[in-house]
Amino acid sequence: MFKRTLIALALLLGCFSSVVAEVKWAEDFYSQAKPIRVKDPMAVVVGSAKPGDEVFEISIGDVGMYTGHICIGVAGAYRLTQLALETLYGDEIPERGKIRVAANSSSVTLDVASYITGARAFYGCGEANKGALVVDENLGEEGDFIMVFQREDTGKAVKVTFHKHIFLYPERKILEKKILEGKATPEEKERFRRREQEKVRQILLDPPSGLFEVEELGSYTFPTKGEGR
Repeated sequence: MFKRTLIALALLLGCFSSVVAEVKWAEDFYSQAKPIRVKDPMAVVVGSAKPGDEVFEISIGDVGMYTGHICIGVAGAYRLTQLALETLYGDEIPERGKIRVAANSSSVTLDVASYITGARAFYGCGEANKGALVVDENLGEEGDFIMVFQREDTGKAVKVTFHKHIFLYPERKILEKKILEGKATPEEKERFRRREQEKVRQILLDPPSGLFEVEELGSYTFPTKGEGR
């Protein structure tokens, strides 16, 4: 009897731990968003993946675990990066560590793009991809998210703009400030949540015309250390 109880308890704990490990996002539509496929040969080099298994699918949920949440900015950065890689690589699978990324300002777009592409800023102990993530203020003023993605092997570059002002409704900053300061009513919190997630859904599944602008660049000189930041 005691043995059976221990077995039952072990099974119960196993089920519990698997539930704890699984992230329960509030919105079901996240699973409908197209994933981004990338390959990372270093996974094979260090032995964390077997040869042929170095291609990964990154979902909006994966990015959400990295950033801690999925808001308009995170969703926009995810879709912007996806559009850039599709334009740069076509049917090829992008290789992490072989992509340079520049943005017009320091924002969540850099975090998301770095996570997906493996681009890193000017730091590290000799990583091949350090210095591949910079802020290039020459790309345009802050306001919209403007980013350039460049292949290291061919030099081909693409600029993608996320016109986020289209979705940043006037009430958003006011409600967000009240919520963060603990002054919002339950109704205001729910109104903010519903409106924010509806915008996220549109960005991921049904973006309106003009929300994203993709431009292939004839040439682009990636900033070197000292020129970018």
